[in-house]
Amino acid sequence: MRFRRLIPAALATVIAIAGTFAAAADEPASLPTLVEHYTPVRAALAADDLDGVKEHADALAKAGDRKLAAAARELAAAEDITAARAAFGDVSRALIAQVKGAEKKHDAALPVLHLFKCPMAKPYGEWLQVESGIANPYMGSRMPRCGSRTALLGGGGEPRRLLDDYLAVRKALAADSLYGVKEHAGILAVSGDRKLAAAARELASSKDITVARKAFGEVSRALIGQVEANEKRKKGKADLPALHLFKCPMASPYGQWLQEESTISNPYMGSRMPRCGSLVETLGGGGDAKSTGDASYVCPMHSGVTAEKPGSCPKCGMALRKKAE
Repeated sequence: MRFRRLIPAALATVIAIAGTFAAAADEPASLPTLVEHYTPVRAALAADDLDGVKEHADALAKAGDRKLAAAARELAAAEDITAARAAFGDVSRALIAQVKGAEKKHDAALPVLHLFKCPMAKPYGEWLQVESGIANPYMGSRMPRCGSRTALLGGGGEPRRLLDDYLAVRKALAADSLYGVKEHAGILAVSGDRKLAAAARELASSKDITVARKAFGEVSRALIGQVEANEKRKKGKADLPALHLFKCPMASPYGQWLQEESTISNPYMGSRMPRCGSLVETLGGGGDAKSTGDASYVCPMHSGVTAEKPGSCPKCGMALRKKAE
């Protein structure tokens, strides 16, 4: 009798455990997971290849979004690359809508995503890439470079997702080089900030380093404005690395720039005067103290403004005071 009473209880436990596993299995895939499976599908289609597409399409079919899931099932069932590309277009449409919807949250879990568009691919010719170099999944080897970048998404939002390309340009100019500047500036040119985008387009088209440095000054002005606004933001603040804001009085009309390294490397003067300038303040860094740690002088009005030698505050003009020992 005792054994018979135990059977229903044990059965109920087994059913509950099975239900837990089933619920976990049916849980919709997260947006970063969907992007992880979307990426190899795009790469395969760009290479005119169907290998592995079904496997990743099956994973995309676990999306909570009905349109995305339905398009992914159609993609998984595609028997030729033409049908696969048509289904991929619908997958892209639904996934891009989700990614754009997540933009307001500054989701750092998403990588920087390049949104491309091809006018030759109809009815829907947009797609996402983690890679910055265009590789068209709709045209494949026939026209792999057809299309253009229209936006940057993910990566924690602006200004976070712009920093890698900005810092690469600064490093090149500090070395008196234009190598890679056009490519990185082309990415900055799709910024949501109109002034930054316009300056970046001018930077991308620069054919000599003097013009490039002038355009870089305007890019810096706009990006520094974004970083400073981010510092003041209470909600939706992007997580930025520690960025040292330097200023060079010899570089006019705008001689400020950002760099991650604490040792000054002037992008406006290059090898002529690589150490010309002074630290204004340190921004970002997850709320760390805004100083380099070895700075001896500080502004009495702006504690974030520090320097290694005497001078005046670039914000208020007051003389910097020596820190108390």
